[in-house]
Amino acid sequence: MTSELQLDFDVDPESQIELLAEIVREEYPPAKVRDVEEVIAVDGGPIDYLGWLALEDYEEHCFFYKDEEPDQQALRWLLSISPQQSDMPQLKRFLRQSYESYAESDHGVVIEISDTFLPGSTPKANIGFYHNPITDDVNSGIVTTPVNQQKEILADVSKLVPARDLETFVLNTARTLRTELRKDAERHTLEGDVSSILEQDPNFRRETVRDLPQGIHPGYVGTEVELWQKPVSRIDYLDGAQGFVQIWMPIADDDVCLLSVTRGEFNRESAIDEVRSTLSNKIQQ
Repeated sequence: MTSELQLDFDVDPESQIELLAEIVREEYPPAKVRDVEEVIAVDGGPIDYLGWLALEDYEEHCFFYKDEEPDQQALRWLLSISPQQSDMPQLKRFLRQSYESYAESDHGVVIEISDTFLPGSTPKANIGFYHNPITDDVNSGIVTTPVNQQKEILADVSKLVPARDLETFVLNTARTLRTELRKDAERHTLEGDVSSILEQDPNFRRETVRDLPQGIHPGYVGTEVELWQKPVSRIDYLDGAQGFVQIWMPIADDDVCLLSVTRGEFNRESAIDEVRSTLSNKIQQ
């Protein structure tokens, strides 16, 4: 099974996948995160949608699909193969010829949750988070090893994860990420016109006009902004001799600014909170 994860903000796939994996590990520490060498996504063929993930060193593969009535012969063939790295060009040619849409990515992880109720080390549930380059979304998927014990393994794993079942656990992970992104965005946002405050402060300098980079506010990434900076050493309510407070002012919106601090000898979240509180008080004066 596979599905798209919908977020409120535009977050680059690599960062989104890393954050999702971190949340899974926080919620269920025994989970094992495995890197993915490459992702192949195809659509419009024997199986409506298919995401193929080659794990590190091409030692293992897994795939996720979405099709109510998949071609059983195609499905059996996919389950039977385990290509080495040298076999991948042949697999890619076959998929290109068999599907209307084909694309590749290298952003993905597979998270293994062992079935501790069944004997042996093999039984496990695999959660995949991966970039679907056809739609430019991050997809999630669930598959078991071995596949023919899927019902039993999923029932067992549901007793291990902090949710009703594994599918709910994955959905909760996405919800947690949305909540964290929203809180972080709110921390970096200040409503009100601060231009006069910056202009009256000789230690704030207008540096440049550029597009907002990643890591400040996902809802404004790529927006044209005016950057102002002030050395932390010139701010009496922050301890530290290095780093800058940065104010990013969207050119098209005078009533909002975005806050960030560069690395320094202070807690960045606390520093942003202090900057936000101080500027907010000045706006209200």
